[in-house]
Amino acid sequence: MVHLRVTAGTSLATLAPIPVNTDEWTDISSRAFQGRLAVQINGYVGPNGNRAKSKYFERPDRKGKTWSIAFQGRFLEEISADDLLFGNTFDRPITLPWGSSAVLSFMSLVDPTLSHDLSAKRPWALSPAISSFPFMAHARGTVLPEERHPSEVLGEGGWEMYEGKEGAGAGEGSGSLSGGSGSTSGTSTPRKGLDGPAERKSWFGKVENRRAVTFGPDDIITGDFCHSFLHFPDLSLVLPGGIRFDLKRYWDGQPVRFVCLRRPEKGVMPQDSEVFWAVQLEIVEDVEVVRGMSDEEDEEDEEDEDEDDEEDDEEYEDAEGGEDEDDAEAAAEDGEENSARTAPREDVD
Repeated sequence: MVHLRVTAGTSLATLAPIPVNTDEWTDISSRAFQGRLAVQINGYVGPNGNRAKSKYFERPDRKGKTWSIAFQGRFLEEISADDLLFGNTFDRPITLPWGSSAVLSFMSLVDPTLSHDLSAKRPWALSPAISSFPFMAHARGTVLPEERHPSEVLGEGGWEMYEGKEGAGAGEGSGSLSGGSGSTSGTSTPRKGLDGPAERKSWFGKVENRRAVTFGPDDIITGDFCHSFLHFPDLSLVLPGGIRFDLKRYWDGQPVRFVCLRRPEKGVMPQDSEVFWAVQLEIVEDVEVVRGMSDEEDEEDEEDEDEDDEEDDEEYEDAEGGEDEDDAEAAAEDGEENSARTAPREDVD
C-alpha cells in the first residue's frame, strides 16, 4: 500500500502540506497568481495511514476518474493562453519503464498539444493548459466566487469567443474571451461559443487561437485536471487495452510535480521558468509512516529506545573491557611475538 504526501504552493520553494479529499479549497497567493487549489485522490492513504473519501467521485460527469488537481483564480499579470503551460517537471533523470513508447503514444492521443523531453537530465512534459485540461471554465471578475466545495464548481463553460475589430492583429482584439482582458471591448461581435471540453480543446489545439487569447486580472479561470489512468493506493498506470505498469518498481524517491508555469524563453529550461502554482505528490516510505504514530506512542518508543540504548552501551562497554583484559593477559604471556601479531598491519592496501 502506497502512502502519499501531497504538498502545494505558488513556487517550488514554498510547497507545504495540503489536505486531500476535503470539503475546502486551499488558498494560495503570490505577486503573479491569486486563487486556490484542491486535490482529490480516489483510494488516497495519507502519511499517517489516514483515509478520506471525496464526494467528487460521485459526480456523474466524473465517473471513472481516479484523481483530480483543480485550481481557481486570477493571473495578476496578462499572459497569453499559449504561454500558460501545465504539466510535469523533474530535477533529475527518470527511469522510463519498458513500453514507455506506448504510454507516450497514449498521452499524445489524449493531448495532441503535449510536448516533452523525458530523456533529458531534467525531464519535463508540458502542454498549454487551455487545450489540455479536461474541464476548464472562464468568467469575468476580480473577486473569486463564494467558496463552495470543489466538486460543486468544477464544470465547463464561459468560452464565448468574439471576433476582433477588422484588421486587428494578435494582442489588438483578435479573438479574446468575452470582454477579454481589455482589448476587445466595444469593437467585438459574437462569433461562436465552445459548448464543451471537446470543442474547447479542439479550438485551442491551434496555436494561433491560443495566441489570440489573453488572461489577466479580470479573468477568473477554473480548471480541473482529472484522469483515470493512475490508480491508487497501489500506484499503477492503466492504459486502454489492458496495459498496466507498476509505477512503484520505477520510483527512485523523486517526487512527482504538477506545475502551472509560464512558457520559458528559448534556451531556458521549464524548471527555471516562472511558476504560478504547483502540486507535488511524494511517496512516504514505511519508516516515515511509523513516525506518524500518536505522540504517546512516540514517547513510549523513545523511552524504550533509550533503555535499549543504555543496555546496548553497557553490553558494548563490558565486551570491549573484557577484550582489553584478555589482550593484556595474552600479551604478557606471549611476549613481544604475540604483541607483534596483534599490532595493526601497515602493508594492507
